[in-house]
Amino acid sequence: VDGSGTWRGDAPYSRAFPPIRDFDANYCYDRFWDLYSHPPKTTRYLTSGYGFTVLGSSRDPFFTNVIREHFRRHYLLMGLLAHMQRASLLIFWERLADLVHVYSCEEAGKQSRDDFAMRAKWLVEDLADWVSRFYFSEVSNQIQGQELFDLWSQRLGTRAIYQQVIEQSRFIRDVQAMHKQE
Repeated sequence: VDGSGTWRGDAPYSRAFPPIRDFDANYCYDRFWDLYSHPPKTTRYLTSGYGFTVLGSSRDPFFTNVIREHFRRHYLLMGLLAHMQRASLLIFWERLADLVHVYSCEEAGKQSRDDFAMRAKWLVEDLADWVSRFYFSEVSNQIQGQELFDLWSQRLGTRAIYQQVIEQSRFIRDVQAMHKQE
C-alpha cells in the first residue's frame, strides 16, 4: 500500500499524448467509489489488463487493513487465472498458425495430408480438453469477483482471442474434412 498523496490535477504525461477514451467506463470498477455519498465510498479498482490497482483512502480502516489481504488472497489468484487463460490461448493460436504454415509449405501429397490430419486432430483434442478444464468466464460466486474478473478479461482481450482460436480450429477441422473426402 502506497502512502497518501495529493492530486495535482494534471496528467503525468505530455499533453501531446492522446487521452485514454472513456477511462472510467473501460478501466475502473467503481462499486465502492462514490465520493459524494455519506459516508463517502473511497475504494476504486483499476485494471488495464496487465496491471491491477486498488485505490483508496488512507483514512479508511477497511482499505488499510482489509483490502491488502483481499488483494493477496483473492485478486492475485484472479489475475493469475486471467493471464493463464490469455497465455494458453496465445499458445493455441501459435500452434494453429504453425500447423497451417507447415501444411502450406509442403506438397499436398497423401503423406502431408495425413500428417496434417493427425496434427490437426491432436491440436483440436488438446484445445477441447483445455476449454473443458481451464476456460471459464466466472471464478467466483460473488458479484464483485465476477465483475472484476470479467473486466480484467475484457482488458486482456481474452474473449476475442478465444473466439479467434475457436474459429481457426473450426477452419482446420473443415479443411481436414475436405481432404478426407478426396
